[in-house]
Amino acid sequence: MTAEHLTSAAQPASTRLDGALLGAGTFTAIRVPPPRRVDAAAGEVAMLTAPIWGLIVGLCAGAAGCAVTLVAGWTGNASPLTALLAGVAAVAGGAWITRGLHLDGLADVADALASARRGAAGLEVMRDPRIGALGAVSLGLAILAQAVALGALFASGRGLVAAVAVAVMARAPLALLVRRGTPADDSGLGRTVVGSTRPLSATLSGALATMVAVALLVNVGGIGLSAAAAAAAAAWLCALGVRRAALRRFDALTGDALGAAIEFGCTAALLVLAVAG
Repeated sequence: MTAEHLTSAAQPASTRLDGALLGAGTFTAIRVPPPRRVDAAAGEVAMLTAPIWGLIVGLCAGAAGCAVTLVAGWTGNASPLTALLAGVAAVAGGAWITRGLHLDGLADVADALASARRGAAGLEVMRDPRIGALGAVSLGLAILAQAVALGALFASGRGLVAAVAVAVMARAPLALLVRRGTPADDSGLGRTVVGSTRPLSATLSGALATMVAVALLVNVGGIGLSAAAAAAAAAWLCALGVRRAALRRFDALTGDALGAAIEFGCTAALLVLAVAG
């Protein structure tokens, strides 16, 4: 028996539970035990279940916004600013439950793209913990846009369902984003998940999550089908755009790129719903 076989025997393959634990730790701040083993199979489960964790993120964000609305109503202090404050609270709730990691990824990717560096040099900029000018501007604009859009949706009574649906649809493309590509040459998330998903499971996961999100908007939120579909399309286009930019400029997909795809998609979908809804 070769050394490779002995190593494989000593390290059994991951289970679905390992993948679920990896997903929980990646997409939320929920305290869970670390996965027993992290490999491509665990990475696939984590990516396929990303929309489920998005549901939890959306519920947390929506609950924070609803809490502001309810408190203002109970105290009789509701004003035109109440909805905007609800939007701010919702964004804060989403950032809290994700530890702000996706927003951090957005800022890191923006800085790396602004550097005009390619390949490994661009990845070094992305890994730099300091935030640059474009990263700060991109982060601020994304938070502002999300807060204002959610505020408009809370004002129309659709804030909770929009927060939940958009959090799901913004994560729907992830399994397909990592279907192919080159991971960064490090020990980050990209190395675990890039190339881990199979075509059929990734396609079904993305399609099902998108349809569920659209159905929530239409049947629960009372939003028109065309507006809901446009929001989903915006989320997908943004996610695919981030993937394309990362591969063209850095020749690699990273965890930061996936976080940026989520945040860009979320921002675009919320803006579409706020304008069209």
